[in-house]
Amino acid sequence: MSEEVGEDEDLILSEPSDSELAEQMHDDLYDGLGEEIAEGTQILLDRDWQTKRVLLAANAMKAGMAILKSVLAETGAEPVASIGLPGYRLAEH
Repeated sequence: MSEEVGEDEDLILSEPSDSELAEQMHDDLYDGLGEEIAEGTQILLDRDWQTKRVLLAANAMKAGMAILKSVLAETGAEPVASIGLPGYRLAEH
C-alpha cells in the first residue's frame, strides 16, 4: 500500500481501494489473520466485487494452503491452532 501503517495503528479495511485491500489481504493471509481475511472478503463483496473473482481467490488460497500443509507435514511440525471461516467446514486431521 502507498502508506505504511505503524505497528501501533490499526488499518481500517474499508478505507483502501480494492487493489490495496487485496494486497493487504494477501499479507494478512500469510500472517494467519483469518478474521481480517473474512472482513476483507465481506468488504469486497459489499463493493459489488463479482462472486466469481472472490471464489477464484478463495480457490487460490485453498491451493496454497494444500501446498503449505504438505510442506509442514514433511517437517513434523505439530498443529498449534485451527481457524475456520463462516460457511466452510474444516476437514479432520
